[in-house]
Amino acid sequence: MRFPIYRSKNLNRQSVVVPDTLDGDPRLLIAAFEQWQQKLVDSWVPTLDELEAAVPGFRYYELPVVGERGRLFRLMLDNGMRAGIPKSTTRGRTITVYESVAEFCAALDISSTETIHLFLVDGEGMVTWSGSGGFESETAAVLRRLISPATGGT
Repeated sequence: MRFPIYRSKNLNRQSVVVPDTLDGDPRLLIAAFEQWQQKLVDSWVPTLDELEAAVPGFRYYELPVVGERGRLFRLMLDNGMRAGIPKSTTRGRTITVYESVAEFCAALDISSTETIHLFLVDGEGMVTWSGSGGFESETAAVLRRLISPATGGT
């Protein structure tokens, strides 16, 4: 399955087309649907930072999926998130998806928004693996093998 295309801006106000103009091959896209799910996303960050440093080309991105919203709401939400994220690199990897949540879920075969969903996407935009939930060492081991098959993991 191909990851659907979304036009947006990251929290550094740079225009992006997800997944097409994002750096990385492969890249991990993490979709979150509720503010409280940020703690689940954050549980992955140390491992993903380690993998980014160890695996040439690998990048990851956070995609808060909030649904279709008006311009004022978008401005307030993005400014609020931007203010809460001091690091430019983290703001650069955070891209709010202002599209129908139902359509986003249907396109990616997501049956529940009760947790986060992870999608490993290749340079052509194809989903090569997906998972869900907060950090688990078993899932991280699978991901590590998939993104660095030549070395058998890092």
